[in-house]
Amino acid sequence: MSLGAYVAALLMITVDNKKLNQPNLPHFLATVQLNPIVASFIGGIVAALIALIVSLPLIKLSGLTASLTSLAILEIVHVVAANWTNLTNGELGLTGIPIMTSITELWVVSIAVIGASLGFQQSRWGRRLRASREDEVAARSLGMTVNKDRRIAFVVSAFFMGIAGALYVQLLGALVPETLYISATTMILIMLIVGGMTSLSGAVVGSIAISTVSEILVKIQDGVQINGLDIKGPIGIQPVGLAIIMLLTLIIFPKGITRSREIAFRTKV
Repeated sequence: MSLGAYVAALLMITVDNKKLNQPNLPHFLATVQLNPIVASFIGGIVAALIALIVSLPLIKLSGLTASLTSLAILEIVHVVAANWTNLTNGELGLTGIPIMTSITELWVVSIAVIGASLGFQQSRWGRRLRASREDEVAARSLGMTVNKDRRIAFVVSAFFMGIAGALYVQLLGALVPETLYISATTMILIMLIVGGMTSLSGAVVGSIAISTVSEILVKIQDGVQINGLDIKGPIGIQPVGLAIIMLLTLIIFPKGITRSREIAFRTKV
């Protein structure tokens, strides 16, 4: 998300803004200004290309080692974004990003991505991925190219996440290294844990549930009035509340509230 966000932002910001705030920007970036849709697509492509390179060593790892390596990659991206001042403007961040994204557009893109994910899930690559997840040894014994299939999934997901980052900064209008760092990563993990990590339905349900609860907790922290009664929660109620929800989910529903199953809609004929 961070890679896609920075690439798209640098391609969208006006030339005059770049001259004023980023005088040391490379010439080809300082003189270019693309349509937000094109810039977002390029951001997704760059994220996918970086993921393709990273996947070469990462796919060979598994379990805790792969998780720690992923966190290391996150830290590398953050450090580069915070210190490559000529390109990213460091901790000062990028401003003047065109605010083009509306809630309606985000819904349309979200539905399109869910449809694409469903198509990938039902494809031969998706079926082979599920097989290797359930029993990697058996999958390899049947001649499945487990590492190749996982690399394809990793690159495809990076493409969509890069576009997501580009859309997110268009909603905010600004970008700093902290925008897509630990807090964003933690929020995505909580959504997956609560919904169910091994199903598309779980990812969607978890995203909707946690986003809703998060907004409610923020409003309670800021103060709400119910039937003439003022209710104001303590500072930090949102992260603490989400952490409690995640812990309760892990205890009561280890596989998430969907139990990692797909929600099927059947009609009687």
